[in-house]
Amino acid sequence: LQNRLNQSGQLLDYDYTRLQTFRSRILELSGKISNSRHLLSLALLANSQKASQKITALQQRMKNALEVKCRTSENRLASLAASLDALSPLKTMQRGYIISQQNGRIIKSVNEINEDEKIRLRYADGSIDTKVVKE
Repeated sequence: LQNRLNQSGQLLDYDYTRLQTFRSRILELSGKISNSRHLLSLALLANSQKASQKITALQQRMKNALEVKCRTSENRLASLAASLDALSPLKTMQRGYIISQQNGRIIKSVNEINEDEKIRLRYADGSIDTKVVKE
């Protein structure tokens, strides 16, 4: 019986030692996991900040590019508007020219009309109907 008690005591001591070893190993690994978690969170924070800075820089570049595009488009539109204004029939009429029409159609040559026909003369400030007299 004493022998069995000694054996059981030795087994208990052995099991206790093994449990202590496991406990130490678990605490060591738990510390490593905690340290790794902290390092990972620092790395994620740094990456997040870098990504945020990149996004901010890209947004600024987009804004600048859009402003340049808008200015370029505005200048082009102003140039086209000036060209259109210079070629406008109304501008030409303000310089003293007229547009002659017969039945709503523009007369481009004297050969298109005959004597005593009615035509309309359009001026910059209005129009009048008149009769053709050939001399």
